[in-house]
Amino acid sequence: ATKLKNELSLNLQIIKLNDPAKQGKKHALTKGIRSASHDRILTTDADCWFGNGWIQAYNNVFEDSLNMIAGPVAIQGKGLFARLQQLEFAGLIGFGAVTISTENPSMCSGANLGFRKSAFEAVDGYEDNLFTPSGDDEFLLYSIMHRFPHTARFIKSQDAIVNTPAHS
Repeated sequence: ATKLKNELSLNLQIIKLNDPAKQGKKHALTKGIRSASHDRILTTDADCWFGNGWIQAYNNVFEDSLNMIAGPVAIQGKGLFARLQQLEFAGLIGFGAVTISTENPSMCSGANLGFRKSAFEAVDGYEDNLFTPSGDDEFLLYSIMHRFPHTARFIKSQDAIVNTPAHS
């Protein structure tokens, strides 16, 4: 990671989880979010990739009135099993987009999520579900939409798509 940081010449900070009792995605996200110096946070997963316009797509829609933006995720792969995953996941993402827009959230994906650090802190982040293995995205969506109604949106931009590989 240090080599990549130096090669890219980016202002990155490598953060390590040193406490053996505090491991996993939610602990890593919490530590990273708390270390962030800006209010807008974007998350994706380690197996995902996105285009050059991903950050700008979020920046274009992240109005002052918004606390969370969920984004589209596409599964990439070939073959029947990959195609079935693509269809299922597209339906889930679409359903999540509709339920967010109707203020009755059902789901979103942490593989493509933007939110305000201040909103994360106001709802105590993942505190209520820190040791539940999954749900970092959906628990946060529910908490933010409950605490701050009408401040979440689904981003509808081709540039905002995050890609992930199909499972074999």
